[in-house]
Amino acid sequence: MKYKYPILIAAILFILAGTALVVRFIFGGPEDSWICVNDQWVKHGNPRNPAPQSGCRANTPKTNAQNPRPGEFSNGQLYSTFKTENFEIKYPNWPNIDKSKVAGADAIKVAVANAGCNFIIKETTVAPDTTLSAYVDQAINGAGSSIKMNKKEITGDRGYLDGDVTMSGVTMKNVSLEFKTGNNIYGIAFVAEKNNFSAACEPLVNEVSESAIVSK
Repeated sequence: MKYKYPILIAAILFILAGTALVVRFIFGGPEDSWICVNDQWVKHGNPRNPAPQSGCRANTPKTNAQNPRPGEFSNGQLYSTFKTENFEIKYPNWPNIDKSKVAGADAIKVAVANAGCNFIIKETTVAPDTTLSAYVDQAINGAGSSIKMNKKEITGDRGYLDGDVTMSGVTMKNVSLEFKTGNNIYGIAFVAEKNNFSAACEPLVNEVSESAIVSK
């Protein structure tokens, strides 16, 4: 498949609640990446990074470790911690993305990527009386028809969104976790090509979400 830009995949506009962003992938297109095939990472083209240490079934334990080692998720992936006065969450310790490749860089607190999975944390300040549900609905309505929503769950000050966007023949999948505390909304996004999401991003979504600590 040919892409519009020779170095970076065409910019993917993805707007989901707290994670309004443009990601230009730094791992190249499908011709220059690691693809999970038959439980093994297989090189396609000339990827810029070595094979991932997790995310493909052969590289992930069949069952979660009962007692993960300190600093690791249950599949062995190292994590870092993002922490503010009223919010804390663990996230995969992956190489940083150049924030100039992410729209609204000033609000982006974390931007990392590995094996085609891009992970972003965005902090947004809102009026005290703004509910998370209203904020999410406004963001989705603003995206218009560019987003296909697969799932949206808002419970109080926490939300889960799953959506797709297709541009230049490439379908991207975004899973966004939303947390509101005080005047801040934290948007946590996993973004990858849809056919690679289950291998590259999905193994960590639940543990990242469950690690969130929100205080008022």
